[in-house]
Amino acid sequence: SWQGSLAIGPGYSSNLNQSSASYTCLLATNDGTCLVDRQVPPAIAAAGVNFEATLARDVPLGGHSGLRARAILFGDIYPEHHDYSQATAIVRLGYQYQSARSAISLSPSFEMGSLGSSELYRAPGFNAEWTHTLSPRTLFRLEGNYRDFRYRDAAFAPQNGPLTDIAVTGWYSLTPTLTAFGGPDVVVKD
Repeated sequence: SWQGSLAIGPGYSSNLNQSSASYTCLLATNDGTCLVDRQVPPAIAAAGVNFEATLARDVPLGGHSGLRARAILFGDIYPEHHDYSQATAIVRLGYQYQSARSAISLSPSFEMGSLGSSELYRAPGFNAEWTHTLSPRTLFRLEGNYRDFRYRDAAFAPQNGPLTDIAVTGWYSLTPTLTAFGGPDVVVKD
């Protein structure tokens, strides 16, 4: 059966437009009078709505093998400044092998991002994950992603190209209700 989750909550950004809100005098006279200046627009602050939705299904094929489907949609909506609203959707459909203590999954992926009401980019790629239970209280995961970003707007063309990331995460259950987790991430953008 399908499993999913939905989280919606309030959000606030004190600098939606990522402005430095700076002022620079580019040419001044000897007495300090500014003849030519540059002023960056002030920061835009706004309240919004943060959201995240997931949908997943595992279909056994026999033995330890199966098909794995995953979708996630997350982002921020700013009703008063919709041009700064953003969303990301990621869809994966692939193969999974699972034993009592390990799970390996391999899947092509497709990611799409939006900014305001427009599509920002598309990024087909590939995902690989290995999760291993080291003990009843300790879990380890190694995950790698490769995505080839293609931006729709020519202004973002310099950001086109592949991005590879690798994440190592460990979880340790300190008590039945308290878990510590962490690990390094490495990202390479060509």
